[in-house]
Amino acid sequence: MASEKRSALNKELLFLILQFCNDEGYKRTAHIFERESGCYFDMEFFEDLVLNGKWNKVEKYLSGFTSINDNKYSTKIYFEIRKLNFLEALDKNDRAKALDILMKDLKVFAQDNEELYREMTQLLTLDNFREHELLSMYEDAESSRKILMDELKKLIEVNPIFHGKLKFPVIKSQRLRRLINQGLNWQHIQCKYPQPNPDIETLFEDHVCQWPHDHLFMQSTDNPQLDASLPVFPSSWFCGPSTVTQAVSREDICVSGPITSGRGYNNHIVATTSVNMRDSNTMSQNSLLGAEYEVASTVLHSCRNHSPESSVSDDLPIISMNNGMLQNFEPVSHTDLPKTVARILNESSSPMSMDFHPSILNDVHLLVLVLSVGTDIGDIGLWDVNLGVKKLSRNFTVWNIGACSTMFKTAMMKDPCMSVNCIAWSPNGSFFGIAYSKHIVQLYSYHGVTDVQQKLEIDAHVGGVNDLAFATPSKQQLVITGGDDKLI
Repeated sequence: MASEKRSALNKELLFLILQFCNDEGYKRTAHIFERESGCYFDMEFFEDLVLNGKWNKVEKYLSGFTSINDNKYSTKIYFEIRKLNFLEALDKNDRAKALDILMKDLKVFAQDNEELYREMTQLLTLDNFREHELLSMYEDAESSRKILMDELKKLIEVNPIFHGKLKFPVIKSQRLRRLINQGLNWQHIQCKYPQPNPDIETLFEDHVCQWPHDHLFMQSTDNPQLDASLPVFPSSWFCGPSTVTQAVSREDICVSGPITSGRGYNNHIVATTSVNMRDSNTMSQNSLLGAEYEVASTVLHSCRNHSPESSVSDDLPIISMNNGMLQNFEPVSHTDLPKTVARILNESSSPMSMDFHPSILNDVHLLVLVLSVGTDIGDIGLWDVNLGVKKLSRNFTVWNIGACSTMFKTAMMKDPCMSVNCIAWSPNGSFFGIAYSKHIVQLYSYHGVTDVQQKLEIDAHVGGVNDLAFATPSKQQLVITGGDDKLI
């Protein structure tokens, strides 16, 4: 059974090579390969040879599939071809050539039909072979070749030797190239340090990305000291631009005005403040996030599922409420909602999730107010909101591809796009985690914007990781995730 499957795959490989030769315009090479492999008999090519009277090439092509003595059909095919070649030589009064064909090509059939061979010999003595009653209908070479081809088609189609060789299988275009490309993609996924634009120099050996020795650390901010603690491996799996977002100057900060959003451009993170209306008369005009403000930090963290592969329904059950339940609801005052635009932070791609560092809950007088942001191309960043400066940036990359599941590798090969579904801080702010749109959760340790370290990578779910939370029961740090596979 295994040998039969291997033989079938070998035959399919022959067809892929044939398709490649035809696609690249190597027609002559393709026909030689057909003849030598015997996998496919090109009837159109064979017919073209017959109609043009290229008898030597006709027999040479035919010899790759069958010989004279294989069966009665093959014998008949060779005889009819050589007989017409003989008659055409007689019709041209080239008796020397006709005699040569008779003695070399037709004599092999004499043993089975001596009478027929004798009659063909007698044709050499006639001034016009049409005088023979069986050849009186012979017109010219062109019409005779068409009649011969019709007969040859019938003989070839009923000949068991040609079964399975007359129809080229239906194959998607450029199939061999696609298979090679898939193989290269798979090899690239296995690379320890996958580069964003791999240089494929040869197909004779497996592809391996080499770590750039002259660029040991990838800096992602203007200040190399901010990011030198952690090497950033260049990603090969992002779908958008990989350029690092630069720090925003004070001239770029928008205090008020229209807020627009887009994909890949004009992407803003808007930090808003909620004013305590009782102290509105004492509000300072010179402070954006001063002591007079009560900062609303609960509205900027939305961890929705943005996975394109999500199979979880967005339809929520309708809950019926009676009058008693409605009486217990307290109306929300619109005066409690944020109204003042404090800062607009410009990202290079669309923000998908963000979360303030929990220290903001304890001290609104912070000199460094940190906001973490995840984008639709898998990038993450840490912003100093007070200054409007991006302190840290990371492109998405898998830290240890060897530890990841085959399902994840396959998903990345089919669709290399990766998006952040959720980014969240631990309660004490010493960790933050990122939930991605495919399988992966990554955790970083945080001891200030100049000390961010890779902590843990988890192949957490099959499909997207839709939400992420931290818990510390019994002083034990836990991370909780939920995903497309409906598991927690």
